[in-house]
Amino acid sequence: MDSRTGLLKGKRVGDKFYCENGDVLDADFNAAMNVKSRYFDKEITLYTPFLEVKRILLSRSPAELTVNGLELGVPLQPSAEKS
Repeated sequence: MDSRTGLLKGKRVGDKFYCENGDVLDADFNAAMNVKSRYFDKEITLYTPFLEVKRILLSRSPAELTVNGLELGVPLQPSAEKS
């Protein structure tokens, strides 16, 4: 999770976190900021399974920022194809 935006975007590779916008952060610093931001979070505890954490975080994100809306369990709406 990108600690600056709060979105599940970006990728950790080794000791670097590559943000969606091209910025590169120290992965440990990014993780520490994420832990700090969740310190008072009532929904996510130390024992919350990671898939549940992901579901909670995705539910807090705008639906258009998820991959095809599938993570939230929202069925895709057929697009109105214009002819």
